[in-house]
Amino acid sequence: MSDLDITSANSVFVITVTSLLQAPVTLENYAADRAWDAPELEMAETEMSVDGYMNAGWVPNPVDQTISFSAASSSVPVFEAIMAAQQTARSLYRLAGEITHQHGPEIHHDQRSSPPRHGAAGRRPRS
Repeated sequence: MSDLDITSANSVFVITVTSLLQAPVTLENYAADRAWDAPELEMAETEMSVDGYMNAGWVPNPVDQTISFSAASSSVPVFEAIMAAQQTARSLYRLAGEITHQHGPEIHHDQRSSPPRHGAAGRRPRS
């Protein structure tokens, strides 16, 4: 599987708010369907000159991103705290985010393994 094949099932999403939070926050329990979304972004302005030369330049633009969480996500209070801090300070905090590919299986604290099954039908052998 390619490292570029990032989905909500195999990703790690970390945000930082350096002027507010002391450490990066790993987002958890985001929605399985459209966990994150960003609109199309204009990265360059291009123009063709009359003599056939292509001219291009980078255009700075803000990146708007939507993150969808499950209702029981422990990450929701993080965003509520950021919003409350902004309202109190009457200022905005700049958030940075990074989505990376999770390598290998990870067992979360809320996952429980099922008991071992015995025999083909799942019954314990008789003694």
